[in-house]
Amino acid sequence: MKNINIFIAGAKDLVEARRLFKVLANNLNAEYDSKQLDISLKMRSYEDFVENNNQLSYDDYIVKDSDMVIFIIEGRIGAKTEAEFKIASQSLSRQGRPKVFVFMKQYDQLTPDIAYVNGLMSTLLSDYYYTYRNYDHLESVAKDVLREAVDALAPKRVGNSPKRAGRTKLMSWLKLQHYTIVTLLVVIVALVAFLFVGRNHLPNRPITIVVGGGSVANYVEDSLKLDLKGYDDLIYFHMPSMASLSILGEEITDHDCRNYTFVFAAERADTMAFFSSVNIDDVKTDTDGCVLGAYLGDDPLCAIVENDPLIREYVGAEDYERGRISLDALKRILEDRSRFDIYTTSTTSGTRKRYADLLLSKGHVLGNYKPFNETETIVTTPGYPSVRLASRFYTSKNAKGATKLLKTLSLYDVVDGEEQLLVKRMYVYFVGCGKMHKRSPDNMKQIDITLVYVPQPIIDFLHDLGISTEQIDDDNYLHFEVAEKIFYLNE
Repeated sequence: MKNINIFIAGAKDLVEARRLFKVLANNLNAEYDSKQLDISLKMRSYEDFVENNNQLSYDDYIVKDSDMVIFIIEGRIGAKTEAEFKIASQSLSRQGRPKVFVFMKQYDQLTPDIAYVNGLMSTLLSDYYYTYRNYDHLESVAKDVLREAVDALAPKRVGNSPKRAGRTKLMSWLKLQHYTIVTLLVVIVALVAFLFVGRNHLPNRPITIVVGGGSVANYVEDSLKLDLKGYDDLIYFHMPSMASLSILGEEITDHDCRNYTFVFAAERADTMAFFSSVNIDDVKTDTDGCVLGAYLGDDPLCAIVENDPLIREYVGAEDYERGRISLDALKRILEDRSRFDIYTTSTTSGTRKRYADLLLSKGHVLGNYKPFNETETIVTTPGYPSVRLASRFYTSKNAKGATKLLKTLSLYDVVDGEEQLLVKRMYVYFVGCGKMHKRSPDNMKQIDITLVYVPQPIIDFLHDLGISTEQIDDDNYLHFEVAEKIFYLNE
């Protein structure tokens, strides 16, 4: 009899999900028994270790006895579950077992926890990483995954020829050695890249997660010519600027240091933008750390409009022909919104916030309008010419090349009698580690002066972004005259 031991890991409150897997195992056992196949699935979870209910017993079972470990994750991964995942992954890499499978619930909104889990799992476990919408969907997905995994672990069947059995054994071995083979390939590619391409593309960093506004990511790729997809260890998630800044406040107070996080944002953020989700009084620069920022560049604002007589009337013939629109003209259009089809970016985007601040200076409060993103095709209302409040690096893709139907107008204002194009400034933010932070060197914990430690992988990525780090000394320390919650490197 071939016994296959399976451990189910995940938060203790996911009782129904664990029960679902145990029912699947029982059903498969009944199926194998009816076909007279010598296979038996033994599925266990923390509930089965009542007599010795401690973490060491789980870890020991994972490494020594388990053939498979199944992780069920909904929204976040706790410290104990993450430790179990790392133990199982390390064991798989060293001894080819246990097989590791992750089932992650899908969510409509990306939170810091989900961004981290998605990045961790898709980077380290892309072959055995599955998502599900609800428990009915989980049952459907898991049934096929479990059956296939069992077939790989117990390939011999009645009627198998020695040749076929040998071939199956070879394929199983190759699958089990997946991490070893991939690691060797990555090392070879990295060496080639180092010798012929250069340091900037060497995948030598821990997992890096970049989140933030699409306009800044487009600027980095289009103007700085930096391919965010070119890093084997970097994952980019699009999140509106104002929704992503609080991630760094949580990272400062969370000393687990699971990844390096950068936030792209189309605004110069204030303190509360980062620390709205934590108690700011508990964050001290000389202990936990602070948020560091760096200016990247400017993104010119522009309105994408339809080629329509009503638009030309409001914009003015001269400005329309010159491809521009004044802030006053835009205000008039928004005040007569019943005559137009108006679109803005997300309510939590830096682009929309910049428009709101500029219009407020003219006495106009930016209202709620239809949202647009750069990849969608907008179906406008006939008879109501459309106006989209966009920017050079965040615009409608279908607007490009459609000059007969759409026109891009640069936004300007008259300041002290002079015309000036209006832009939004773009930044990258990251964490500087205080003396009590886990990433900081031990000798730093004895230093009394105000400073933070900037890990080398962060400095490397800043260099790739073309940002000067001359304010950071050779030991990776950044000195302050006064302790600050936010410090800008190049301003």
